[in-house]
Amino acid sequence: MAEINNVSKISLAVITLISAFLFLLLAFLVYILLGNALYALSTSASVALVVATATLAYFTRSYSIAADNLVAATQEQASATKEQVAATQEQVAATQEQASATKEQVAALTKPILYVDMSIIERPIQNLEGVPVPQALELFVQNVGSGDASNIILDMHDDYRFFIGNSFVSLKKEIAKSNVTSLAPGQKRTLAVIVLVENRSHGKFLDDLTVQREIRISYKNSFTKDECSESSVLDFAHYLELADRLSAIPYTKQIN
Repeated sequence: MAEINNVSKISLAVITLISAFLFLLLAFLVYILLGNALYALSTSASVALVVATATLAYFTRSYSIAADNLVAATQEQASATKEQVAATQEQVAATQEQASATKEQVAALTKPILYVDMSIIERPIQNLEGVPVPQALELFVQNVGSGDASNIILDMHDDYRFFIGNSFVSLKKEIAKSNVTSLAPGQKRTLAVIVLVENRSHGKFLDDLTVQREIRISYKNSFTKDECSESSVLDFAHYLELADRLSAIPYTKQIN
């Protein structure tokens, strides 16, 4: 726009100078030829006006071309800016997608997963060489994830009762006594051990164990500080049945 204004000022100055010069030159020539000053001035003014009009039209066209060129350049610049903005937006989107993927990868590499399950503890008995016999059920919690778990809380709405020695015990209390508060990846902690021999003479308590109950686990991801929760179903009946089947396998090899 500043360039167009400069062209306009120059154009007006040139037109003024040319008109003035032509006016004086023609007036002088007509006066010499005709000797009439008024006629000389009138003729010179008419010619000068025609020349000035033609010159003004020329510079007006030049001004219009310059304006068109400026508009075209502005449009090209706007188009280039738009493309640059679009490229920047694509780069931002790619960066956000990469950040999201990195976050998911970090979460996967640092996520703990806790679950509660049972296993059968087998021990050889006397007079049988290397024969494992089911002796107890072990209730345990294990971290099968890839991150550390902290602030572990195990909660049961319903309770189990079983014998240890000659005393009744509460599974809730046994779990509380285990004092499990944190687990590293792959780490396993025993929550309770139910000795089968001690409990088989108290059938009603083993019957109580056949009822499935849910145990809930809440914990915190030690890396991200996210709160997590899981739930497991305690199915003692399955493992009691499995222990009975294992106990029923006949072994006859005696130790001499």
